[in-house]
Amino acid sequence: MRMTWIRRCALIALACIWFIPCCALGQPKAVSEGVEFIYRGTARSVELVGDFNQWRRGVDSLHESNYGFWHGARSFNPGIYRYNFVVQLDSAVWVIDSANPARMVDGANSTLHSVFIVQEDGTVLLEAYTKRESAMNDDYPRSGKTLYLNIIWHQHQPLYLDPESDQLQGPWVRTHATKDYYDMAAILEKYPNVHCTVNLTSSLLLQLQEYYVNRLKSFVDVKKNTVNAKAYFAEMEGKTDPWIDLALKETKKFNENDISFLLKKVWNAFGVSEVVMTRFPEYKALKEKYINGGLDAMTEQDKREVKFWFYLANMDPDFLEGPVKLATGLTVDLGDLVAKNSDGTYTLKRKIGEEDCKRMVAETYKICAAIVPIHKKLMFRPSKGTGQIEVVTTAYYHPILPLIYDSD
Repeated sequence: MRMTWIRRCALIALACIWFIPCCALGQPKAVSEGVEFIYRGTARSVELVGDFNQWRRGVDSLHESNYGFWHGARSFNPGIYRYNFVVQLDSAVWVIDSANPARMVDGANSTLHSVFIVQEDGTVLLEAYTKRESAMNDDYPRSGKTLYLNIIWHQHQPLYLDPESDQLQGPWVRTHATKDYYDMAAILEKYPNVHCTVNLTSSLLLQLQEYYVNRLKSFVDVKKNTVNAKAYFAEMEGKTDPWIDLALKETKKFNENDISFLLKKVWNAFGVSEVVMTRFPEYKALKEKYINGGLDAMTEQDKREVKFWFYLANMDPDFLEGPVKLATGLTVDLGDLVAKNSDGTYTLKRKIGEEDCKRMVAETYKICAAIVPIHKKLMFRPSKGTGQIEVVTTAYYHPILPLIYDSD
């Protein structure tokens, strides 16, 4: 029974393989009957076993034409094959083909096998690649000609979904949406001669559209920039991500589980890089207060501001410094909440309340809902020669192209 191409590829992926340039005596080799195998050595019998005959003995025997010279041939479809010789002396011994330089270790039992590749034209390959004449490097002679740069932005998030609760367990699709995904596309409008490729993966789009657009849409008032928290909790509590619920829930009503998501768990509201944290000294001070004093040191207002900052710190600076008109026609402007200082940091203009936290969810929704539209707006259309963005995608859960792309 022949192995499928998929299984062969899996075998190669699961094993360590050495291919070295074949020598003049290298074999097996292509003959009119298919592929010929030769074993040289004293034996009572010699058999050929491999994944092409399920490693069974008594199927492919070699014949002795001269003393110590055993040979045999059989046909193969194109593919990658492993094999060994079974040499019968006083007992049966499995050996590799000493004349074949291509060898492979079976990852399952650390057995060494000989390997060969049958190509589409029937020829046999015993080396994995053709050596380059010179090593590739980044030192190129100056020609004075145009250098073309291909800019590819890879926008990917793994699936954070807990299928049992139907809730995302990580906030990173949302935080990257407000900090990166919209602005990285929108900024191209300032540079109409710049074109780029954006890779929007399926797992990212599913979480963005379903959990942050579709599930919030009914409860967000985009004109008043607020959220109907009562209606949201009645229908969608625990169905977006835990930090959406925290922002919409009154801080004084937080239970132990809420506090855990806010301050204690691995993905807590202080899960912001130090580079970002330094831009918001009040946020950083709250983190240090919690580290030094623990939960007992945190007041109700402190917790309220922590959940607020977790949203604001993950907003692109454009949204903090002035009105930004989104591709949907809506506007985001958080300049009334924070002021930008001369050193590049941001500080609050007033005391934060629960309505400000609801507003952050509304602003987040507006940005998330505009990400697909901004890519559509700027999408390159070959027939018209307009647009700046070519949108591509890769495999569902994680990009597979880097694994299968032949860099040689």
